Amino acid sequence: MLSVAVIGAGRHAQRIVYPAMIAAGYQILAVATRHMETAQRAGRKFGGGAAFDNVERMLQKLGSEIEAVVVVLPPDGYEEAVMTCLRFGLPVYCEKPVAMNSDTLHRLERERAKERKTVMVGYMKRFAPAYERAQGFVQAPHFGGATAYNAYWGMGPAAPTLEFLMLESAVHHLDLARFIMGEVKDLAAWAHEPEKSSIGIGLLLRFESGAVGTLQVNTNSSWDHDNEWISVTGRGPVVLVDNVETCTYRVPGDGERRWVPNYTVPIPRTSSLTVTGFTGALTHFAEVVRRGIPCRSDLASAVKTTELAERVISAVRSAS
Repeated sequence: MLSVAVIGAGRHAQRIVYPAMIAAGYQILAVATRHMETAQRAGRKFGGGAAFDNVERMLQKLGSEIEAVVVVLPPDGYEEAVMTCLRFGLPVYCEKPVAMNSDTLHRLERERAKERKTVMVGYMKRFAPAYERAQGFVQAPHFGGATAYNAYWGMGPAAPTLEFLMLESAVHHLDLARFIMGEVKDLAAWAHEPEKSSIGIGLLLRFESGAVGTLQVNTNSSWDHDNEWISVTGRGPVVLVDNVETCTYRVPGDGERRWVPNYTVPIPRTSSLTVTGFTGALTHFAEVVRRGIPCRSDLASAVKTTELAERVISAVRSAS
């Protein structure tokens, strides 16, 4: 059981991150927010032993009782909080994107490297079981190497600007493309915005491996329907992931194999928090802290994902 302090108790934290921490076996020793009443309520609700309205005071008070800190804040709140945790010598788990620009992430990465502590960024799709399975197939010798990648991601009208869409929301699928296919060498991007905040973007990608790909993102879909899929083509085999949950593997002359959670069995691995990757990300962080395994979603990788999002924004602006 990883003993942690938590900074933040907003809507996303309480709906997703606190329950995922509990599912991952965390012991929440303390909660810090700007308002003491909020910290106290979150502590009572999720088992936190103490409440604080000041991060430094919390870390000074609890000292060696804490093994790590989980930070769930708006993007403009991470830099100060993470810097403080690093100065106290603590590993940190952050929800993405940590910052809305790569310059801030570079500053944090320099401090992290100086302190030699882990900062993990919660790009949870890397830890969704269906995407993990797909990545495993793509890396296997019998896949023959990925030759093409195609992906779609649509959301409801919740992103007011191109920058917000790419750096806060669609950044998940840029990170997923990097996770499965490697780094992007070249890209082209176009946007269509028939009215304010109604955005559709099409990307053409060429990866450093030589493989090519497409990615479509938009703010015009309904949250009521399936809103994402990917397909990766090898040399014969194809792997697909539909709506985060279902992984299908097709081999020439051998039909297809499909994996999907058995939702009729109410066990942790079929919960939404596990299927979407939140529990897996936090479980992985605990293993990084406790066992010293390599972090699969570290701050250095988050820098590259944010830089890729900035490249997309620049390409869209140049094409308009």
